[in-house]
Amino acid sequence: MGTRQARAIDSGRPVRRTDDEFLTSAVALDLLRRYDIPLIDYRVIQRAWTRSRPRRST
Repeated sequence: MGTRQARAIDSGRPVRRTDDEFLTSAVALDLLRRYDIPLIDYRVIQRAWTRSRPRRST
């Protein structure tokens, strides 16, 4: 969001700010609720991905 570190990644593209504004808005929350879309964080995805990967034998 305009920090030096963020700008180093992608030149601080303005779309990131508008994405953040939408994704944290009441409109986005209403859409999630209306279409029964669960809000998850990366940990849920990481656990599912880890469980679905075959284990390597050493």
